[in-house]
Amino acid sequence: MDKKIIKEVYNKYISERGREPYLLAEVAFLMTIFFLRLLVLWVQEGRPLIKYLFLFDYHIHHFYFGVAILIISNFLFLVHRNTKNGRVFKDFVSVLFAVGLALVADEMGLLLTMEFDIGGDYWAPQSYYFMIFISLFLLYLLIFKGEKPSCLSKKSIESNKTDG
Repeated sequence: MDKKIIKEVYNKYISERGREPYLLAEVAFLMTIFFLRLLVLWVQEGRPLIKYLFLFDYHIHHFYFGVAILIISNFLFLVHRNTKNGRVFKDFVSVLFAVGLALVADEMGLLLTMEFDIGGDYWAPQSYYFMIFISLFLLYLLIFKGEKPSCLSKKSIESNKTDG
């Protein structure tokens, strides 16, 4: 494809509709999930890029970091005041939120299959279901956020008034 066509499509469907935060969130979510799964595979194969974090002999899962990042991103969104860098801030918070959400979603199967004294299954299908659901929801926001159904458009409402 020609770069000019890609730029026109991006401007028409993403930029002009103010959907950059949703696109950034979708990409950040998918990239974080991919990186986390790859990282866990490396650790399980004995070639860790980083080692597990232990605190008082307790393994700290990345789920906790995800919850902390979600809290921070939501706090930043709540206390934000409109500034001239509002778009950049909104994009940053969207990415931060998506990364936190990915950290939580990645360990959802582990959390749902964990029992009292038995470890859970990190590779459980629940993780994938949850990741797919979130990814599709973010995609829905990217495509349809702010769109009114055609039955609610001004033309449709006016034509219904004249018909009835």
